[in-house]
Amino acid sequence: MNAPLRPAIDWSDLLQSAPYFTSLVTDALSPEQALEAAPLVRAVYFYDLFDGQVSNGGVMQYFYNLALSTPGFAQVPDFVAQNPHLAQALPFVEAVHAAWAGVAPAVREARDSDEWPETLFSAHRAQFEALEKAFYEVNHAISQGLCAAIVQSPHDYFDIEAVPALPTEGVAHIALRDGTHRLRFENGFPVGPNLLDHSDGRCDVVWFSRDRQLLQAEGGHGDTRTRRWLHYPSQSSGSWHFKAGRLQSQEGSRSLWTAHGLREYFQDNGARKSASLHHLGAQSATEHFFPDGTPQLRHDQRADGEHRSRYWPDGTLNTQSVYDATLRRERYSQVRDAKGHDIAPGGTGRLYQFLSIDKGEHRWREGDLVDGYLEGPVLWMKSQPDGSAASEVSRAVYRQGKER
Repeated sequence: MNAPLRPAIDWSDLLQSAPYFTSLVTDALSPEQALEAAPLVRAVYFYDLFDGQVSNGGVMQYFYNLALSTPGFAQVPDFVAQNPHLAQALPFVEAVHAAWAGVAPAVREARDSDEWPETLFSAHRAQFEALEKAFYEVNHAISQGLCAAIVQSPHDYFDIEAVPALPTEGVAHIALRDGTHRLRFENGFPVGPNLLDHSDGRCDVVWFSRDRQLLQAEGGHGDTRTRRWLHYPSQSSGSWHFKAGRLQSQEGSRSLWTAHGLREYFQDNGARKSASLHHLGAQSATEHFFPDGTPQLRHDQRADGEHRSRYWPDGTLNTQSVYDATLRRERYSQVRDAKGHDIAPGGTGRLYQFLSIDKGEHRWREGDLVDGYLEGPVLWMKSQPDGSAASEVSRAVYRQGKER
C-alpha cells in the first residue's frame, strides 16, 4: 500500500513560504491528489479552499465556484474534522455544508447560465451574512494557528528532502540551492537567521525563536520590502513596510491581518504622516501631521462623540471640538489664534480654523460661532504662507452647527 501523500519540498521551500505555510499545500496539490493525501494534509487543503472562497466572496461564491466541480466536496466537513488544529473552523464548515442542499438547485441554474450570478448572490446574502461575519472575525487566527502547527511538526505535512550530515542535535550551518541559501539549524530545524539570496540581488531573511513560537520574515520585490513578525501563542503580530530603503509604515495587528495596536505612516523625509490606535479592529484614535511632522489633527473616540483637536503649523492648539455623528454636527469648546488668544470664549465668537498645508498653500476656514456651533456663512480660504494672495475656495451656510 502506498504511503499517504505529502507534498515533497526542501527546507528552502518551507522558509520561502513564510508566514503563509499552508500555501505550500494548496499550491502543490490538485483536488484529486488532495483526496489521496495524509489526513492532516488533506484537511489543510480543503480548509484552505473553503477559507479562500468564503473570505473573498462569501458562502455563495464557495458553492458557485467549487460545489459542483470539486472532487470530494461533500466530504469536506469530514476532512476538516481530521485535523485537531481546525477545531475552531469545523462549526463554520459544517454549517455551510448543511445549507448546501437548500441552495443547490439555484446554484445549478446559475452555473448553467453564461451570466455572472449577481442575482444568485444577492438573493442569499442575508441568509449567510451573520455566519460570514463571525467567520471573518476568526479565520485569520485559525489559519495562523494552522501555520504554527506546521512549524512545530513540518514532517507531518511535508515530505522534506533530507540534508546530508544534518545533526539532530546542536547547531549546523547548511548551504542549499548552490550555496545561495544559507540556513542555520538548531536541533534539526532551520531556526535561523536563514539567508535566502536571489539572482536579482534580493536577500530574504527568515528566523524563528528556539521554541518556534515567534516568527520573523523579511522579503519583497523590486524596491519594496516587508518585514513581518508573529507570536503564535498570542497571535500578536506586526509589519514594517519599506520602499527604496525608506520606512513607509509600521502596523500593529493580530494574526497579520486585524488592526491592533499602533499604526504609523511616514513621509519620505522620515516624519510621521499619520498614526492610528486600534483594538481588535476598532479604531480609537487617529493623528495627522504637517509635512515637518508637527501635529495637525487628532481624533479621539469617546462615549459622547469624536473629540477633535486641530493645531497651528507650529504645533500649538488651534481648536477643540466634539463631533456628534448622530446629529451630524460639531460643537467647539476652544478656538485660539496663532498667538494663543481665545477668540471664542464660552463658544461664542469667531472660528478661524487652520486646516492644512497643500502644495505650499495654507488652507483654513472661518465663520461665526454661537454657543459652540457654526452659525451663518462659513468660508474656506487659501493663501501663500505669508498671508498674501488670499482667496476664497468655497462657502456654505450653517444653522446651529449643521450645514444647510
